Amino acid sequence: MGVIFNCVQLLLLWLAATSSRLAVAETTTFPIFKQEEAIRAAKSREVLQYMNLSVNPCEDFYEYACGNWPKFHAPPVGKEDSGQTIKTILEEKIEEDLHNLLDENVTLEDSSAARRVKVFYKSCLEARQGEPSHQAFLSDFIKSNGGFPAIPGSSWLAHHHNYDWQHVVAILRYHYGLSVLIGMEVDNNYQTMEENSLYLQEPSTMMPRSLCNARTAQQIDVTDKTYDWVEQEVADNLRLWLSMKKEDALHVAADMVTFEHDLCKAMYVNSSSQDEEEEFIGSLKPENRTREYPRKSLNHFTQQFNNTLDFNAIVSNSFGVGVTKPVFMKSPKYFEQLIQVIEETEEYNKTVVANYIMYRALTYFNFPLNDTPRNRPAYCLQVVKKYFPKVLGDIYYRKYANTLDQHKLARVFEQLKKIMEESLNQEWIEEGTRRLGKKRLSKMSLQFPSYEKFTLNLEFVRNDFWKNLRMIMGEVRAHEVNRLFSAEKPMPKDEVQAYETRMVYRPYHQCIDIGWGVLQAPYYQAALPHGMRYAMIGQKLGQTLATAFDDLGWTADNPDHKVWDSHTAVEYYKNANCFTEQIGNYLHNDPYSYHNATKIRRLIAQSVGLNVAFNAYLDWLFYKNPSNDNEMLSKETLPELDFTNTQLFFIGFAQAHCESRKKPKKLDPLKHYRISPYSKHSLSRYQVNGPLANFIEFGREFHCPIGSEMNVADKCVIY
Repeated sequence: MGVIFNCVQLLLLWLAATSSRLAVAETTTFPIFKQEEAIRAAKSREVLQYMNLSVNPCEDFYEYACGNWPKFHAPPVGKEDSGQTIKTILEEKIEEDLHNLLDENVTLEDSSAARRVKVFYKSCLEARQGEPSHQAFLSDFIKSNGGFPAIPGSSWLAHHHNYDWQHVVAILRYHYGLSVLIGMEVDNNYQTMEENSLYLQEPSTMMPRSLCNARTAQQIDVTDKTYDWVEQEVADNLRLWLSMKKEDALHVAADMVTFEHDLCKAMYVNSSSQDEEEEFIGSLKPENRTREYPRKSLNHFTQQFNNTLDFNAIVSNSFGVGVTKPVFMKSPKYFEQLIQVIEETEEYNKTVVANYIMYRALTYFNFPLNDTPRNRPAYCLQVVKKYFPKVLGDIYYRKYANTLDQHKLARVFEQLKKIMEESLNQEWIEEGTRRLGKKRLSKMSLQFPSYEKFTLNLEFVRNDFWKNLRMIMGEVRAHEVNRLFSAEKPMPKDEVQAYETRMVYRPYHQCIDIGWGVLQAPYYQAALPHGMRYAMIGQKLGQTLATAFDDLGWTADNPDHKVWDSHTAVEYYKNANCFTEQIGNYLHNDPYSYHNATKIRRLIAQSVGLNVAFNAYLDWLFYKNPSNDNEMLSKETLPELDFTNTQLFFIGFAQAHCESRKKPKKLDPLKHYRISPYSKHSLSRYQVNGPLANFIEFGREFHCPIGSEMNVADKCVIY
């Protein structure tokens, strides 16, 4: 009916139009009629311009498909290490869309919450560092939360001789949701998944986690130049906020960085940091390696630390209510270190702890050092994402969600599941485990974010961002308390929002969460060949599916608490070990040189995703056109490109992983590097060349001889 109504409207407008307006209508409708052809032609030019056709595709397909990518997509200034990919281009487009949505005037379609968030965002854009309202807020904040010894001329010691740091950090969490020295998080109880629990853990820090972890902090002294930028940034902030002299600011900053560095020596002791290496895959041990956290009462943990940390008081003051049910402690070694470092620090300088706590708190109430009119929108958007993720998701959903595209992708997902089910018929999988895997697979669904009406009971004012920020930070505690004591089935803490491109497998909810952002160009365009849809989004979905059937996925707790059998586990690790050795050979010409389990799992999933997506595409072709109709197949290629539809699939897959970096990151002093036999060999190239070289169909499509670089004789395959 809506289509008919629109047609009638257009007809009436046409009858009433003048001849001049008819001419305008003709010129405006022409490109709409030709839009599909224009999109396909533009994609042809894009695909070709990124390729380096002088390279033999059987020697280095990444270079063949992506050789000219850096010419067109140099990393932004200041982000040379991050790399520019199709994914980052899409995310930058979404960021721009979000800015435009928040910056536009309030519309009738906006919900009440959306209108309030738009006011909040604009108040952030227009705020000024150090304006009178900001200075008044900071002055009151410092006085109300234990003071700041670093303030020039401060007589802090005379007025705060009973300073209680445990009370101060608890009050900061109660009023503002801040995590200083003692980290707390409300998340799903990983043992039962039937409730939310409180986790005691490491807090946020000044240093990035790559520097603030036990492995790095224990091996690199705080005086090393690695930490110079952190100290300089702290000193610059102190000078900006407090008008301190340069020498005094550097002295206070050095004390705080040393204090935090000592704490970092016991942070993330048993966890993988960004580049931590583990010997896991290939160990042939069919055991569940899921980490166990102690779960006890707050009284128990208080006694465990000889009453030096009063967890009962800290938690009750943080949330405003007592917590009697057991809580998890993720990092007991950190809390041991915290007690020791504070005791040692207060022996020689009692002001360091107070300076550190107040400095960490004030970083949330000041703009970053690089604040400029150009950078401010990005900062304000991050604040909105942090405190209003669902409201922002709803705004994006209303503008960009397309249910037709959603249904198309849902059909792709069902085909991927069908191929994955066939892949579970591997001989090395024991029959009982196979049945369990197929049962799990059959229940999996694809979930896009949707939003019900909700209210935001806060009134923001456009001319006082700091007041607005304080108001919304004050809501964090109520949100956490509601999550902690809710009787409803708990939702993941890291819910995927509409504006995201993430795909997340939820083993306990038996679904894959996916953001609507994935269905935007350049990832998704309905006019392009289906093969490219399978090569880009289909491969990513297949990769996410594969995580349900890796060593962690098989052994993840599910509603019936069954895990894989020992025979299947051993065989899986044998197959996985093939990838481990292949990656080591590719990077360092040494099969035993690479042991980063997290990255190996990701690369294995990448390979599985490619296999599943390609076979699902072939299945779609067979279902849609068993007679190989030339008209339909012609739409599966692109104009002016001399590639078959299946060759275009592999090119699309490769170009989804093209990456440009100006310079490699500074070498990690903790790592021992081997020189690759091929200077261009890297993980970025392997994630394209590795899966393709292991895939028989690729070698067949590009006529690569067996034993060539892109058609290895000894192939690594799991599914």
